Formats: sequence, C-alpha cells, structure tokens
Amino acid sequence: MYLEMDGRQGGCVNAYSPYGIRVQIKNVGAANAGPFFVELNGILQEVHYGLLVGQSIELHFAGTIPSGQYEATVDVTNQVVESREDNNTFSFHAPTPTPPPLCVPTVTATP
Repeated sequence: MYLEMDGRQGGCVNAYSPYGIRVQIKNVGAANAGPFFVELNGILQEVHYGLLVGQSIELHFAGTIPSGQYEATVDVTNQVVESREDNNTFSFHAPTPTPPPLCVPTVTATP
C-alpha cells in the first residue's frame, strides 16, 4: 500500500491532482481466486474477475484522510475460500507527501 498522486508518469506528473492510496494485491495461494471485495477505511472496490495463482492487481482509492492512517482488507466479505485468513489485512500510515515535479514537455523541432 502506498500514497500516490494520480497521473504519475515515472518521477513526474503532467499536472497536479489529488493524492490517493494504491493497494497492491497478489494471490499467493495454490488456487485461483474468484471475485472478491477490497475495503480501505470503509470504501469497497470489487475485483470482478478474481486473481489467478500468482497474479497481482493494483487498486486506486481516491483521496486521503487527515490522520494518514489506512487499513485495507482483502476479501472483506469472505467470498474466497482460503487456506489462510490471517494475511488479508494491512495497515499503513501515509507520510506527509512532497508533490512530485511537473513533467517537462517534450518539444519537437519542425523543419
């Protein structure tokens, strides 16, 4: 989980936009997982097609909260049968961000 400004391209952004939290999820089990929900501080997003064994996905949750404290839970509604249920929650305290630099536009010379 990490704090990110939407629209980042490498080390810069084309324009400043609001920050959000990105949650990275990976199926580390021995079986494919069907659809499931991910919750971040009370906001739900559905992973409609689930994840194959070893597959990863990254979800973006727009906005931030003043406390900077975030908790994400994968498969919050227990739709996926799992051999381990104790690795579905992660807590993160986001630091106060320094905005990334603006990208320098590429100028092409015309003949």
